[in-house]
Amino acid sequence: MHQQLHWIFIILGLVGCEPTPRTLPLVQPDIRVALAERYPTTDVFEDNTLQFDNAPVEPLDLPSISKALPDVRFFITQLRTGHFEYPQVSVSVAVPDQGPIAVLLSPTYSESDPAFTEVLLRARVSGALHAQTVAGEIACLFAKITHKGEIREPHYANGLYTANLWHGDLLWRQLLIGFADGRVSSVSLSNPKSKNIEPK
Repeated sequence: MHQQLHWIFIILGLVGCEPTPRTLPLVQPDIRVALAERYPTTDVFEDNTLQFDNAPVEPLDLPSISKALPDVRFFITQLRTGHFEYPQVSVSVAVPDQGPIAVLLSPTYSESDPAFTEVLLRARVSGALHAQTVAGEIACLFAKITHKGEIREPHYANGLYTANLWHGDLLWRQLLIGFADGRVSSVSLSNPKSKNIEPK
């Protein structure tokens, strides 16, 4: 069993976050409507506002998370920022069957959205293997919305997944995902220059 876990870690570390070739459902109009309502397009940007300008919305194929969160779908898209040096920010969108969407902005742009984290904390896992693959897919969510994002050095042991999120040649954040009582118990990103890094 331990040898099987070891090989899965190696595979995750090698393949990174490339999408699995599967047939994905078409993006439903309600997702675009929800994004447009939360981030309306206007002629003038106000401070700290974002706009959804009908950018492409790509569904994500996350089979382990789909098992852990069967009532939530995940997508990536872009929002306009109004900043000349950072005109667009990539985001991940969690779309539950009921309730409001939750949006996670790129780690290079802003801190993690607590509402998005709350969605992830609802995930239920069926064992160590499932927990590991769920953690790997959560890591991929962050990597996919990070410019030149890459997950390196993933490790899982005793209910804790750790990995490094790279932004090009920069070690940008350290990711910690905890598991307890058959569920995701914590998800946090920490600055690698900070001391006493602990999951939140």
